Amino acid sequence: MKYKTRRGAPKAVRYLDRSLSSKPYFLSWIAIQGAVYGDVDEIMCEEQVTKKEAVHATWNAFFDAVVGNEISPQYENWWSMVDAVADPEIPEFVLHFTVATDMHVQGMTEKQAVRAFIKFLEEDPKNGEYEDGYRMLPDMTVVREE
Repeated sequence: MKYKTRRGAPKAVRYLDRSLSSKPYFLSWIAIQGAVYGDVDEIMCEEQVTKKEAVHATWNAFFDAVVGNEISPQYENWWSMVDAVADPEIPEFVLHFTVATDMHVQGMTEKQAVRAFIKFLEEDPKNGEYEDGYRMLPDMTVVREE
């Protein structure tokens, strides 16, 4: 059976579902989504908001954690996701979560967010460097430099 994105999921989540579906950490992504959606009912009750508003709030908190907000209620979920990714996968992981974050937070389209990431890589060669010598080039290829 093929995985289907939840109805009403933000476009950034739909993008991640598509982009991560063939990655070794896809099941971790699905588990993290479950944890994020697990907060929806609590937010609905506490804040007296609709389900749609609560879903939006939980994903706002998740993407807030992605950009480094340590007090986000989704910070632990974000780091659980990061911990599931092996070093060789980190450059593409960063690409996908940066694009998704720009889509969700900045309201960019997927194409705009990808272009912004490419521009970021082109601005300084160090921007594409990751641990263990992995580097993402502006053409989105990943190489390992010794």
